[in-house]
Amino acid sequence: MAVRHRSQRRLNAFASFFFATIAMATAISLPASSGVQHQKLNVRSTGAELLPYRDASLSVDKRVEDLLQRMTIEEKAGQLFQNILTMGANGTFANGTEEAVVGKLMTHFNLAGTVDNVRTNAEWYNRLQQLALSTRLGIPITLSSDPRHAFTNNVGTGFTANSFSQWPESLGLAAIRDAELVETFANIARQEYMAIGLRSSLHPQIDLATEPRWARISGTMGECANLTAELVVAYIKGFTGEEFGTNSVTTVTKHFPGSGPVQDGEDSHFTYGKNTTYPGVSSF
Repeated sequence: MAVRHRSQRRLNAFASFFFATIAMATAISLPASSGVQHQKLNVRSTGAELLPYRDASLSVDKRVEDLLQRMTIEEKAGQLFQNILTMGANGTFANGTEEAVVGKLMTHFNLAGTVDNVRTNAEWYNRLQQLALSTRLGIPITLSSDPRHAFTNNVGTGFTANSFSQWPESLGLAAIRDAELVETFANIARQEYMAIGLRSSLHPQIDLATEPRWARISGTMGECANLTAELVVAYIKGFTGEEFGTNSVTTVTKHFPGSGPVQDGEDSHFTYGKNTTYPGVSSF
C-alpha cells in the first residue's frame, strides 16, 4: 500500500510539472484577430464553471492542485505527450485530430504547416478549443510551433513566413549584432503567434556553431558564446512582453546543454548523433 501511495505521489508530481506549463491557458482568451468574430466557449455543464480549477481569481497552484485531484490516470497521461498537429483543408480537422483530443485526451500539440490565411487558422484554433471543451474536464489545448518567420520550409525545423512577417533566420539576425532589433522581431512574432492561438515557441536555438558539417547551423546565433548569450536574452524578452502573463508566448531554449558540436556533424535528435564532441575551449 505504501509503495502504491508513493507511486501515486510521484505520478501527481510528474503531471504537475507538465500541467503547470498550461495552467495559465485556462485563463487566457481565444486569439483576437482584427475583424474576426469569436464564438463564446461553453462548458459541458453550468456547474463546471464553479469548479476551483476554472476560477481565474485563484492562484495557479490552487487551480492545478484542484484539477489534479479530479483527473484520471488516462487524463494525466494525456498531458505527457506533444504530437504534431496539422490543420486540414479550409480549416477542417485533419485525420487523427479528434482521436488525439477526445480519444487520447491529449492537450499539447506542435502545429505543423505554413500559415497561408491568418483568419482560417484562428477559426480552426477556436474549433479546436471547442473540441477540447467537449472532454470531461475541458482542459484547453496548448499549441506550440517551430520557427515560422523566415524563408526555410522544412517540417521538423521551421516553416516559411507566408502570412506572417518575414525576417532573417537566427543566424542572419545574429550577423546584424543588434539586440534591440532581435527583441523587436521577437515582440512582433509574439503578437502574430497569439493571433492564431500559438502560446509556445519551440525556439530560440542557441547551440553554438562549432561543427561546420552540422545541418542546423542556420538556426543558431553563430559560434560566439558571448553574442549568443546577449541576443537570446533579447529574444526571450520579446516573446515574453512586458511581463510574463496572459500576453506572453513561452520560449523553449534548445537543444541540449553543450549541443551543436556533434560528432561528424550528425544531429543529436537521432541515435547516430548521440556522441557530442568539444573541439576546444574557444568553442565556449
